[in-house]
Amino acid sequence: MISLDLSGKRALVTGDTRGLGYAMAVRLAQAGAVVGVSGRSQASVATAVTGLRGEVADGTFVGVVPDVGTDDGAQSALDQFPGVDILVNNIGIYQSGNVLSTPENVWAEHYDANVLTGVRLTRRALPGMLGRKWGRCCLSPVMPR
Repeated sequence: MISLDLSGKRALVTGDTRGLGYAMAVRLAQAGAVVGVSGRSQASVATAVTGLRGEVADGTFVGVVPDVGTDDGAQSALDQFPGVDILVNNIGIYQSGNVLSTPENVWAEHYDANVLTGVRLTRRALPGMLGRKWGRCCLSPVMPR
């Protein structure tokens, strides 16, 4: 494993209460980052934080419960977890279908969740990163279940 020192950095991973986002939260905490654990409900975030603390005993985790699908929710995420140095836009939705039968409103819903949510958060987090002259933003791929 590559050695990575993120001591003193703050990482927000959206959709990290399970799956790929959860694994990213583990790795970021192992590297020393304070990790904002973001999910849709207080219960899912609390469960994830408990699990993460079991996996990374010396890790620091902060629960964040915003609705990042809205402008106000994106701002709320950064109000609840300020000073983000690393933003992993991992939230996403997926459903089976095909281009001929999937209604346009479903495409729009998926685009909003999978792309615009990341844009909303990045636009809010990036100015602070630029001001601190250090930061990372990424968009995690949505994987089918």
